[in-house]
Amino acid sequence: MKKLYVIVLLLVCIAAVKSLSAQPQTMSGFVACAITQDNTYSVVGQPFVGQSNGHGYQVSEGIAQSQLVRVQYNAIIHEGEEYDQNGFYYPSTTEPGMHQNQQYVVHGATYNYDLLKLLRLVVLGPFTCGDLVYDADLHSYRTVSVAGYCWTQDNLRSEHYPDGTGVNGMVYQCNLCPDGGDILDTYGRLYTWCAAMNLPGGCHSAPVPGDNGYVQGLCPWGWHVPTVEEVNALNALSADMLRSETHWISPNNNTNTTAFSALPAGSYNSGQNRFEGLLTWTGFWTMEGYSGNDEATAFQLPYYCDAPIVGPMNRADALSVRCVKDSE
Repeated sequence: MKKLYVIVLLLVCIAAVKSLSAQPQTMSGFVACAITQDNTYSVVGQPFVGQSNGHGYQVSEGIAQSQLVRVQYNAIIHEGEEYDQNGFYYPSTTEPGMHQNQQYVVHGATYNYDLLKLLRLVVLGPFTCGDLVYDADLHSYRTVSVAGYCWTQDNLRSEHYPDGTGVNGMVYQCNLCPDGGDILDTYGRLYTWCAAMNLPGGCHSAPVPGDNGYVQGLCPWGWHVPTVEEVNALNALSADMLRSETHWISPNNNTNTTAFSALPAGSYNSGQNRFEGLLTWTGFWTMEGYSGNDEATAFQLPYYCDAPIVGPMNRADALSVRCVKDSE
């Protein structure tokens, strides 16, 4: 009798898995079985009641939990502010740092649960250069003071502007490159000048500075795409003081004494439709256009130069992006 019960239960599970795989948007109460493809359920967590799975099988009462995040919210607030949106609440006394919380999206009758929704909330305290800064996707970036300005110490990798709209960024690709995830984690994304600046009038339009005179572009709130003045302050330093001691081709004399940690992320050459320069070259956009409207000014660090270069690049080429903290 016990063997027959086990066989029947197994058949119920198989039928439930097939039903749910075909309808990945809802749990429909059939959560006694684990689903490991489009949806992932496990038999812990929220209660559910017996229901038919649409094929005539009855599922007895039990407990279930959806493990797959269906909706994710990212938010940044300042210390002393409260967060009360999307069904989540954090009081104004919440301490600075990153906080994460999750809830179940309820559909239909009581105990009929759908998939998880997740909140990632960053509460910003008073900023001191050296603290972490976060982009719209809540990627964190180290910061460092160099030549009188506070810079992000890592290349941006954001897929969204601060207002939440999407931005097109590239990950360096080549036949002999490491896995794309490793490239992204190490070097960040490459952006055209148009993407980095978030130009409202199209790629050949002029950037529109904010009230503080800076262009925020892709940078986090309170930060901006560097000015020529700010990169000229770096230009007064030797290149070996700015380049990371690792990842560049050997031999080299890099010391990174400024901790700016420039990495050889390479670029995308729009004219040749190819990526080039990984391990040997890097460049960072400035907010400054160049003669005509096809070029913009970039700060460049080739491995073979003792001094940085500040000069024109095609706006459609894709370079790394570093940001500078707005002046108070």
